[in-house]
Amino acid sequence: MVEKTSTNFAINIRFIRKAAGISDRGAPYSQEEFAEILDVTKRSIILWESGAVPNRTNLGKVSKFCSERLSMKVSPEILKSRDITGMVELIPRNDFERELSPEHRKILRSLFMSAENLSEDQLRKVLEYIELLENK
Repeated sequence: MVEKTSTNFAINIRFIRKAAGISDRGAPYSQEEFAEILDVTKRSIILWESGAVPNRTNLGKVSKFCSERLSMKVSPEILKSRDITGMVELIPRNDFERELSPEHRKILRSLFMSAENLSEDQLRKVLEYIELLENK
């Protein structure tokens, strides 16, 4: 069931639970809701958030969840050994984004992150181009 204790994993699982909820609905998931999503017990989430490291199967579930729901690829080893809280930006999904497929969400987030350093003029050109594509 649990291997050993890990401060990093405790920080990460708490962050993942909150980030996924914020991303999906604008508010963190409760431990009970998150347990249901991962198909584990609430007690497991409580233990993990206290530093217990889950078995390989459950580590895989968390890793897969990160990849699918947070568009963040993290191996089980990284979940145990590194603080991942700086690896993803918490942007709540709006109604438009909730309706997109996971692949389209990933593209939209990538576009958003890529546009971060563009000038105002460059952003206008990107928007004009997007409008042009929409009208085709």
